[in-house]
Amino acid sequence: MPHALRLLAAALASLPPLLAAAPAGDFAPQGTRATLTVDFTYQATGRRADKYDSREWKVLRTLHMDATVTARQPALLAMLSAPEAEQTAKLKQQAAEANRITQQAAPMMAGAEAIMAKCGDDDKCLEREAMKLGQAMAGQPQVAATAKAMERFADNQAAQANRYQAWTGQSQTGSYRIEEKVRIVHADPICMSLPTARCTRIETRGGEGRIKLTDASTGAVELDLAKGLLTIHPPMSPEALAYTETVVTDEPEGTHSVPTPRGAQPRQGVFLKSPSNGTLVSPSFTAPLKGGWRSQSGIQTVPLGGKDEASGTLTMKWRFQVQ
Repeated sequence: MPHALRLLAAALASLPPLLAAAPAGDFAPQGTRATLTVDFTYQATGRRADKYDSREWKVLRTLHMDATVTARQPALLAMLSAPEAEQTAKLKQQAAEANRITQQAAPMMAGAEAIMAKCGDDDKCLEREAMKLGQAMAGQPQVAATAKAMERFADNQAAQANRYQAWTGQSQTGSYRIEEKVRIVHADPICMSLPTARCTRIETRGGEGRIKLTDASTGAVELDLAKGLLTIHPPMSPEALAYTETVVTDEPEGTHSVPTPRGAQPRQGVFLKSPSNGTLVSPSFTAPLKGGWRSQSGIQTVPLGGKDEASGTLTMKWRFQVQ
């Protein structure tokens, strides 16, 4: 009987979190390392013109990233993506059931806690008082109903298997290359002095280099074993990339409020900006598993709906390999 009382207290105390799940599936041990490699290629080529002005561009940027990620404990809920509506509804239902069981068991729990507080480690006292409590509650419908509800709840919890395993960043490194050229022709009034009454401005940007090893990774992976999917958060450079910009123009002095610098100028910028808000682009995606999930690869293409040079296509060639 004392052991039963302790089990009752432990069981009731564990109901609210509802996060326990039975181990299941082919998951990697926690701490296992894997490599997430992504080759990014951004290309944009085009021309825009009207009666007075024109703009032509040709952009090629490449970024190679190698990230080391480590496995977390398998989990019932996703870490890197929002829970599904069906799963959320089920968890809410379970939480309500757990709360209802806790309320139903409150008298039994109070009695058990009082006995344990009174008797401590005295087994004879625990047995004597537990018998009294059992006799007092014997035949009460609420007791039988609560016991059945607890048993049903425990069976439902045990039937739920872990579904997800997240792999989060440990370190990353990479390299990049930038090649861009933009040709602008415009009919600013100050250009009327030129033979064609148009000014021409050619902007050339280029550079390449290594990305230093960092002690954290912006990349992450999550396995959904139930649906056979991998969610990929590609690693991106956390630092600005260095390049040079050279502008050649026949624009007369005074065309711009800030005079155009002469010769190659050092610049820095992120690999890719969002057309909507100018922030760093790092598109996530989900890919179906092909064979054993410990070695997966694929190609993702993302068209970007920006303006001019920001209207290109991002291609990501990726590979996930467990070490």
